[in-house]
Amino acid sequence: MQNFLFIRVDNKNIRVNYDEIIYVESVKNYIRIITIKKIYVLWKKLKQIEDVICPQHFCRIHRSYIISLKYLMGFDCSFVYLENKKNLPLSRQYKNSLETRITILCNNIKRKSKIAGINIDDSQKN
Repeated sequence: MQNFLFIRVDNKNIRVNYDEIIYVESVKNYIRIITIKKIYVLWKKLKQIEDVICPQHFCRIHRSYIISLKYLMGFDCSFVYLENKKNLPLSRQYKNSLETRITILCNNIKRKSKIAGINIDDSQKN
């Protein structure tokens, strides 16, 4: 499987590895590919990029954004938090898709619960 793509810049084809791409943003009729080294601007639609990039590494989170799962640091109901301190909107339409792509462990212990005869208070720190 290919782990890179080429972007045409000034009549040259520039190799961009998937692990360098932080996110892709749609702005009107063009997209911005934000990498750890540089920002590339292409006259493309986000859907065209979504169709060619590796779905194992990327996830659409909004009508205007695709993120790299490698740089995902967290998310809540409204935002995705990336490693580069960038917060991007997370739409309800794509939230479920994101949640199915990653593993989430939940803390189901209620405050001052009793499990197997042991009192547990998750407000106390060990």
